[in-house]
Parts: sequence; C-alpha cells; structure tokens
Amino acid sequence: MPDPLALVTELSARLRPLEIDAARAWWDAANFVSPETEARRVSADLAVRDALGDPDAFTAITEARSHDGTDPLGARQLELLFEAFVPHQVPAALRRRIVELEAEVEATFNAFRGELDGRRVDDNEILEILRGSDDAQLRRRAWEASKEVGAQVADRVRELARVRNEAARALGYPNHFALSLATSELDEARLMATLDEVEQATREPFARWKAELDAQLAQRFGCAPGELYPWHYDDPFFQEPPVAGAVNLDPVFARADVEALTVRTYDRIGLDIRPALSRSDLFPRDGKSQHAFCIDIDHEGDVRVLCNITPSERWMGTMLHEFGHAVYDLEVGRELPWFLRTMHPLATEGVAMLFGRLPYDAEWLGSVAAIDPRELAGLR
Repeated sequence: MPDPLALVTELSARLRPLEIDAARAWWDAANFVSPETEARRVSADLAVRDALGDPDAFTAITEARSHDGTDPLGARQLELLFEAFVPHQVPAALRRRIVELEAEVEATFNAFRGELDGRRVDDNEILEILRGSDDAQLRRRAWEASKEVGAQVADRVRELARVRNEAARALGYPNHFALSLATSELDEARLMATLDEVEQATREPFARWKAELDAQLAQRFGCAPGELYPWHYDDPFFQEPPVAGAVNLDPVFARADVEALTVRTYDRIGLDIRPALSRSDLFPRDGKSQHAFCIDIDHEGDVRVLCNITPSERWMGTMLHEFGHAVYDLEVGRELPWFLRTMHPLATEGVAMLFGRLPYDAEWLGSVAAIDPRELAGLR
C-alpha cells in the first residue's frame, strides 16, 4: 500500500504547476478571445485532465484512502484527489473531445455580440432596453438579438452533452449530471427533495405575485396577460424581477462609482479586497466574456474577478457578489496544504449571494452608498 503522505506530496508537486497554468490560460481565454488563447487553454486543460486521468495514480489514491493511520488533513486531501480523479478515468480521446468542445463553446459565447437594427450590441445595452423601454417591438428585437448565439453553438452544445454523458456512463453513472453531483459531495436525492420542498413552499406566493406583475405589464404594453412574451420582462432568463414588480435602484446607482462602493463595503467589515481588485478586469470591451466570475489562480493570493461594470443596480450587486467569493480565496490559511486552500462552492456561493443582496438593504444604502435620507424613505 502506498504511503499516503508521500503520495499526496508527489501529486501536489505534479498537479500544482499544471493547475496554475490552466487557471492562467482560462483567465486569458475569457479576457482576450482569440485562436491563440483558445489553443493555449485547450493545451493547459488537457495537461491537467491527462494527469488526473492517470490510472496508476488513481489506483494508488484508492488504496491510500483505506489506510487507517492517515491524519485528518491527509485523509481530506486523499478524498478530494479521489473525487478529482474519478471523472477523468476515461479514454484520452474522450477527454480531449470534451475539452475541445468546452473551449469552442465558451470562446463563441465570450466573443458573441448580438445584432440589433444593423449594429452589434453587448449584453449591457440589451438589458438596458429590456429594463426601460416601453417599445414592445424594440424589446422583442433586443431579446432576439440576445438569443442569436444559440444558433452558433447549438450543435456543439448537443455534442458536448452527448460526449459528457458517454464518459459518465463509461464510469458507471447514468449521466454527466449524476457524476458531477457524486464527485462534488452532493447527494442527488437530498438535493432534489430540497428543491421540491422549496418549490412547494413558494409556488402559491410566487403565482400570486406573478399574476399581479403580469397584470401591470399587460396594462403597460396594451395587451392581455396571456399575450405577454419573454421580451416583456426585464431579464432574458427571468432571474431578476422586473422593475414593475420590485424597487428600481438603477437611478440610485446611475452616477455611482461601483468599484469604490465595493471597496468601502468590505473595508467596513475589515476585509481588504484591494489585492484582488488590482489584478481584476472590471469593464466591458470587445473580445471579452460579458459575464462575471472570480478565479483563484494559484491559492497563494493571485485572486482575480472579471466583470463588465456599468453604473447600475445589476452590476453593483454583481461586484459585491464576486468579491464575496474573492475574500474567501484571499483569506484562506496559507498554512494549509495546497490541496486544502479551497472550500466547497456552496459555502462561498451562499456568502457571495448574501453580499450581492446588500444593495437592497436600507442600512447599506444609507451608510455605505450614502443615499439621501429623503430618497431612502421613498425607496422604503
């Protein structure tokens, strides 16, 4: 049986530089879309996944997990290594095809800009139209422009789903979804039961609120509630409530320095985000992902956030959310082994969502955003 500590040390030395290189390549591919950055991302991803696909290393990890004398930190590292290795115990050609498809799809999304009335527009402009315009036809054209990317990626997304499911079935799982949950410390049955419980608890109040909202929107656009379409709502994915059904904070942030407010928020609770802020890419431009994420490059302090800030309610919440992820990565104990300088995404996502809701908190609006008390009273 392999010595657990020696095995973890060996795998750390092998995987650490590969994962750092892959993180840097992924960051560049999201920020600067080009054939060169895509090729580098594919190469770096494959190097990591081929290392994780090593059958001899996987066998050694499996055997070492059964060692009774392993200390808690060592045992935890072996558990994480086992879960990382499992999905990649498939033929190398299958791993390569998955990586290539993922990179192609993401590069297409990152470079995509919809066409509206003969010109290219970014997501921020489309969302501004859906947020504020009363012109139903303009809204429809803007919504359809946001969906044009679907035709560009549809075939590859379907193939990616098929290939991922093929890989999962080869490992004894019914599909990629089941494999992802099983190797993420999530119990599928419990997850589905929880979602069912949430749906049951919220079904009636949501239906009531939605009916009231639809009545307002129907009056606004001069149609019956049953004639409302997706473009009549403010968010292309209905992830955020329309202004008609919530408080509109866009005017509050129209002249705000979103970056400064984010720093001030975390300063108030004693968390310094400046090291991550200095490495981040926060403003929109062509050839860049239009979304937002936080990435820990090396688990040594190189933490970065990608955003596409405009002075708006949406991006204020998004900045606070993403730097909620960043503070976790910045503050994780460096005394921990490299494999343990991370945390389960459910923990970081919960805290990030908590921070992301601060723009809707009256105390934050008054003390951090410095909203005039009279304006704040109106918002209440």
